[in-house]
Amino acid sequence: MDPYFRDVRQVMDYHDFLKELQDDIEFDAIDVASYLLRRYFFPSFVLQKTLYFVYAELLNEYGRPIFKAEFEAYDRGPVERLVYRDNKYTDKLADNYDFMSKVAALDDAQHIIDVINETAQKYGQYYQQHDAWNHEADNLTHRPGPPWSITHAKGQNTLLGDDDILKYHALERL
Repeated sequence: MDPYFRDVRQVMDYHDFLKELQDDIEFDAIDVASYLLRRYFFPSFVLQKTLYFVYAELLNEYGRPIFKAEFEAYDRGPVERLVYRDNKYTDKLADNYDFMSKVAALDDAQHIIDVINETAQKYGQYYQQHDAWNHEADNLTHRPGPPWSITHAKGQNTLLGDDDILKYHALERL
């Protein structure tokens, strides 16, 4: 093939083509975290907390995940491992500009963006004003009964389940 087309993927089947299109518009925790980082300049701890609350709020509103994420029960709260890795080791998280183009493909894109921004402002501000890193009482996810406390009791780094977030997220809201 001509080197000009090196990024082009050849698809021979209509169903495969539709799957490729779907994969191109699905967004994940990296996309959302990079948007939050560029817009709000959150430090790592606040970014992880805010990302979790964005995920939980959207999950509760829609009853299904709006973006792909896997939160693990670390000692300090829910952590999305891929975001943690990219933010800590590659320092290229803010270079990802895929969020807006991916979310724009959704029917209710503006509402999703509004929920993300409202949640980011509310919880980002809370975690920036409280020392939840050192004071467990200030850490909303560490209250008795929320999804993190249920999952962490099963073992550190266990994945938080969407069912637990749907059932118990109300216990950790501001």
